[in-house]
Formats: sequence, structure tokens, C-alpha cells
Amino acid sequence: MTESEAIGEVFLKAFRALKEQQRNEVLQRLLSQRQIKEDLLDIALIEAAKAESGQDISIENYRQRRNTT
Repeated sequence: MTESEAIGEVFLKAFRALKEQQRNEVLQRLLSQRQIKEDLLDIALIEAAKAESGQDISIENYRQRRNTT
């Protein structure tokens, strides 16, 4: 396990040990920071896309298709 993984594991373990109200407070503070909020949204979109079936396309191809409709 790398140092980064170990730190992440400790953070997650501590987060899970919090009471629900405390977890909500931590999440609210995280989501109040624009960059963290954007990163979490990106991760959610990527995970949702992984679950979809279909053919992969490049971002350039997607943009071209979107601009022509």
C-alpha cells in the first residue's frame, strides 16, 4: 500500500466512524468548495458512463455530433 493509499484509508475509516450529523457536516464543507464539488461530479459522471452500454467515442467526435444537432 502506498503512502497516499494509506492516508486515504485512514481518512475513510475516520469518516465512517463519525455520527450521521457529523458526516453530513463534513460533506457540506467539502461540497462548498468549488473544485472538490466539480471533481466529485466528474467522478459520478464517469462511473455512470461506465455502467452504460454502447460504443466509446472520442470527445472530439461527441462535440462534433452535438454541434450538428
